[in-house]
Amino acid sequence: MLTTDFITNKVFSSRTYILTTEEKEGVWLVDCGDVEVVFEKIGGRPIKGVLLTHTHSDHIYGLETLTACFPNVKVLTNAYGVEALKSARLNISRYHTDYPDIVFDKPENICVVGEGDTIDLLGETVTVYETAGHDPSCLCYRIGNLFFTGDAYIPGLKVFTGFPYSNRQQARQSVERIRQLSENCLILPGHTVKHGDTTLYSLAI
Repeated sequence: MLTTDFITNKVFSSRTYILTTEEKEGVWLVDCGDVEVVFEKIGGRPIKGVLLTHTHSDHIYGLETLTACFPNVKVLTNAYGVEALKSARLNISRYHTDYPDIVFDKPENICVVGEGDTIDLLGETVTVYETAGHDPSCLCYRIGNLFFTGDAYIPGLKVFTGFPYSNRQQARQSVERIRQLSENCLILPGHTVKHGDTTLYSLAI
């Protein structure tokens, strides 16, 4: 049985989810921030892979540390995300002056996934949905009744579409689609926010 936990990362309160089972040894993550905190929580268990909900810097900044510790870890993203991982401009790390630019160019670790793909993860089936709008790299993942939405949909907040590669119309369509696809599911978004806090996502769609 899949167990889901998460940490709230120090950068913009993004979330890293930790997926484990009692039956299987490995650990999978959804997004990758403060991996040192993750390492403390998992107690030495190996990390097998990361499902990236999108490739903005606050969701990927732990990848270098992660792959240094686990050289064979798989990083899943779509075709646009592959390019964004290699570009500080596309992954927007260039625009965050408090943090260094992020360039992750390790094709041996990256697996390209897209709409409708399914993945075996710790004995569970993951279904991939492309949900562009906030960013072209946005992916949602369904595992059983769990629905990981990243920043494509955060209940109670409006999707931010003010980045150079955002698309407001696509964001509207993705939100509507996610609501339909996630019926009877638990929504697991990309950030921890206080009730009524719209500081992360202030531009209406």
